[in-house]
Amino acid sequence: MTAPFLRSSAGLVIAILFAAGCSDDAADSSPEQSTTTAAAASSGADDEEIQKGPPPPSPSITITLSELSPIAARVVVDTVEPVTVQITAESANHTVSTPVTAALSDTHDLPLVGLRQNSDYTVAITTTDADGGIGQSRVQLMTGALPDGLPELDIAIYPDQASPGITILELNPVAANFSGEGNPIVGVDQWGEYVWYHNAGSFTGAAQRTPSGDVAFQHDPFAFSVTDITGRRLAEYYPDPTGADAESTAGDGTRLVPYHADWVELGPVHHDIVPMADGSFLALSTTEHGVPAEQRAALCPGDEFEWDIFSDVIMHITADGAVLRTWDLYDISSFEAHPGEFLCNRQGLGITETRRDWTHANALWFDESRDAIIVSSRHTDQLIALAMTDAAGPQTEVRWILGNDATIPYEGETFHHTHGVKTVTGGDLLFYDNGNFRPGTLSAGGDEPDYSRAVRVSVDDSSDDPLDWTATQVWDHRMVDPVTDLPLYAPFLSDADELSNGNILVTHGGAVIDPADFLNSHVVVVEIVPDTEAGGDEGGEIVWQLSLGDAEESVSMYRADRWDSLYFGPLWAVE
Repeated sequence: MTAPFLRSSAGLVIAILFAAGCSDDAADSSPEQSTTTAAAASSGADDEEIQKGPPPPSPSITITLSELSPIAARVVVDTVEPVTVQITAESANHTVSTPVTAALSDTHDLPLVGLRQNSDYTVAITTTDADGGIGQSRVQLMTGALPDGLPELDIAIYPDQASPGITILELNPVAANFSGEGNPIVGVDQWGEYVWYHNAGSFTGAAQRTPSGDVAFQHDPFAFSVTDITGRRLAEYYPDPTGADAESTAGDGTRLVPYHADWVELGPVHHDIVPMADGSFLALSTTEHGVPAEQRAALCPGDEFEWDIFSDVIMHITADGAVLRTWDLYDISSFEAHPGEFLCNRQGLGITETRRDWTHANALWFDESRDAIIVSSRHTDQLIALAMTDAAGPQTEVRWILGNDATIPYEGETFHHTHGVKTVTGGDLLFYDNGNFRPGTLSAGGDEPDYSRAVRVSVDDSSDDPLDWTATQVWDHRMVDPVTDLPLYAPFLSDADELSNGNILVTHGGAVIDPADFLNSHVVVVEIVPDTEAGGDEGGEIVWQLSLGDAEESVSMYRADRWDSLYFGPLWAVE
């Protein structure tokens, strides 16, 4: 494939190449917490501000560098009278500005994120009172060094065509050599510099912004967690099989919230969560089902273990841990017809000799326009839309199924072992087709090379008669692997997202160099201006590309996402 951003000639945009982390000297990976306190003089408004009244009295300001991230801080502003606050942090070569706070108050406890490591910032705090009086105070803040082991990021970009924002990278510990425990989730700015960092100390992924302005994660060993944007833990949710646990509080103030359903025994949350507008969550959990001995013997000849299967259960849970309703894929798909290819595996996420992975759902999405939950059931090669309902307890109503046992006709290339399903503009489905066991390819015993792709499918289910519903592939993206020069094949992880400008961000998160060794992998993340006429080999022009790892340095990534800002939620005024 010819990468458009590498061309340089008259009339073409020239790529700008950056390597994050190259310009900052290494420092102590665990910097001491930094606190700056000031009762700084109020300077009044800047020249360009319109001063509507006298400046408010000087505030008391405390800035504390986060103990969890050396590039995040909290700013506490105390004033004599209620004000709104806006913060600007400026270093020699970088500026971060927050929105204005939504409400007047005499005490503000605000996050300051989006900073770069090892940088000396002048932090300007602008206060505006109810009469329009404006004051400004300045204090200094020195950020610390990020932990050792974070990779250098090679990024190529067309700045005028790429969607702006912070790219969230969920670096995966399965094939990486990061120092310390857990896996880092990082945010990089448009130029590839690290500006956000989170590490919970254990496997964490599926970072999702919540309507309250916080961030939710799937989080082991708990089910899932919620933190503020600086990484401060707010709540941890975990399964309670007996239903006897009550909510408690950890020593650091974190709410420990058990969940339990009387009608199904729920396991930990895995792979994905969806924060809902009302503060509740949709999440992927599991439950176990027995398998008769003769069926085990037929599926895994010579396997001496007595094993059961676990199926995936979508649960709808309140912020207080009450399970409202569940959908067990065992009641929706057919284990007999589609047992999958991995029941004989004895190692993996949640797998043991006596507990085997059946459906392996890996992505959830709530489609508000259809009032449906869409789930990617990887091992059964199905995309399932489940009817959302107000009824309590176990649910089984299906809106439609694509893939095996499809309930509506589909026109397009079949998909195999998907990730990252969601709905996008116009109600289309966008997902990642990993391509495991694609007919005719090497992984299915054929001669053709394996390949992965991002896919967009138009689903017309607007008719009152389901017999009129159809699904049609309208776009896909494939590419040549820049490391192997073969069709890129990522048989695990990976994702696809629509960005605010209509571009598509594709995460080839586990691009294998040797298909026989999943741990020998690298990462390619591309932003594409989609071309529905092109499809196939490219699918459009690539305007942003991140490359990570190679044949010598193995690495993988669960997902990448592009957030328009690190400042969101009701704390901030809508601009």
